[in-house]
Amino acid sequence: MVAAVAACGGGTKSSTSESSSESRTTTTGAPSVGVEIGGEAVSTVGFTPFDSFTPVPQSGWGADLAAIAFPYRPDPNGFAFPNGTPSEPYGVDDAIAMFGAAAVCEEPSGGCTPTATAQAWIDKVAAATAGGVCEGMVLLSLDRFVADAQPASMELLADGEVTDRVVRLFATQFLPDVLAAAGRTRGRPLRDVLADVESGLRPGANPYTLGIYSAGVGHTLLPYAVRQITETQTVVYVYDPNWPGLDRFIEFDLRTDTWRYSFGAADAASDPTPWFGDGNQMDVVALNAREAPFEEPFAGAGNGAGVTLLTVTTTGPRWSVTNGNST
Repeated sequence: MVAAVAACGGGTKSSTSESSSESRTTTTGAPSVGVEIGGEAVSTVGFTPFDSFTPVPQSGWGADLAAIAFPYRPDPNGFAFPNGTPSEPYGVDDAIAMFGAAAVCEEPSGGCTPTATAQAWIDKVAAATAGGVCEGMVLLSLDRFVADAQPASMELLADGEVTDRVVRLFATQFLPDVLAAAGRTRGRPLRDVLADVESGLRPGANPYTLGIYSAGVGHTLLPYAVRQITETQTVVYVYDPNWPGLDRFIEFDLRTDTWRYSFGAADAASDPTPWFGDGNQMDVVALNAREAPFEEPFAGAGNGAGVTLLTVTTTGPRWSVTNGNST
């Protein structure tokens, strides 16, 4: 089975007041609908639906009542702009910034002509950004929080260096090591998933991102607090780039090993179509799985491997390649 990749959709309204041909901006719409890239549709038949059980505080954040948390909050640590489609998709310059010209280009100096394998990988990532860049937004928000970067993410605009970093971090979900890490955590009991999330919230620990899937689409969230409601009911508070600055949460019914998330409604209790799933529709990936330098995902590309790819198009089976006196 091909590993699922969490990507998220966007709308058409610009999140910035001005745009430039020299810098990326992000077009947005909320909520955004996810698109699964490179994976198979995940069945949601057979789950046991349940009503939302999480009490919503009249003021403050729900995570303020959680016993396990780190001091992240969607405001000020998340972005003010919602998830959406970047004005310029992932491209050659992004790949060079991540992997170096020697890995991406036919010739490492002068203008870059990507190798065939590098171009195919770039095109795959670029196509995925059309569905939104939730993965990149979650990762950049988390990275800036861990580094105590200033100003706070909520004060940043969706253009220039910010969006470049979002798009490049989005691309890390297609790296073989990240795909493998996500796949290893899928299909487990939800208690094990919660144990990973909780371990990442401890002081000095390595935090996780959380991927959820429903009916063949996926979404990436940042868990920052865990609250036990009863012995079999637990809530995980998350930053959701589709809902900037809002208190969002995933609910876990451990009795039926089912999770519930209000993907498309501001009020979880009144959402007519919440997402439901089990451990097969959820994965976690540690932040340090995406640390640079990044391993080249298109092995054999670039001059470093000494490989040249040749594409031959023919209308019949009789063809040959001649190099000097040899065939």
